[in-house]
Amino acid sequence: MLCSQVPVHFDDLNDFLSYFQENPLSGSEESNQQGDSQNVSSSLHYFDENHERKIRRMISNRLSARRSRLRKKKHLENMTIEVNQLKALNRELKSRLSLYTYHGHIVRRENERLSCEFILLKQRLSDLYHTLLGIQPSNNGQQ
Repeated sequence: MLCSQVPVHFDDLNDFLSYFQENPLSGSEESNQQGDSQNVSSSLHYFDENHERKIRRMISNRLSARRSRLRKKKHLENMTIEVNQLKALNRELKSRLSLYTYHGHIVRRENERLSCEFILLKQRLSDLYHTLLGIQPSNNGQQ
């Protein structure tokens, strides 16, 4: 058996490498005969390097995936904050629009009232002017 059966958690690559330096792979190299030891040793060394590269890649990929998940989580949090801010701004703008619409309605009604008052005052002034000159006002309101 080449790997330990006990699951081990590593926070980074250095922890992993130090684990393998302290706990080498199986003792299969020692169980071989002395005549084969150089061949086995070189093939085990090659296997160890490949295995170490593979494990380094695996750890690097895991760390990269973790960083990616953290970036994604942070981005999602930022987007949620922005959505909430935009919703608050939208509520404020709708409230202001409603207020301006209400004031615009009041101003239009006041403008209509003043326009009617202007027409009445203009007619009254015309009647007074005709009375002073002794002219009878016309029926249609024109001179």
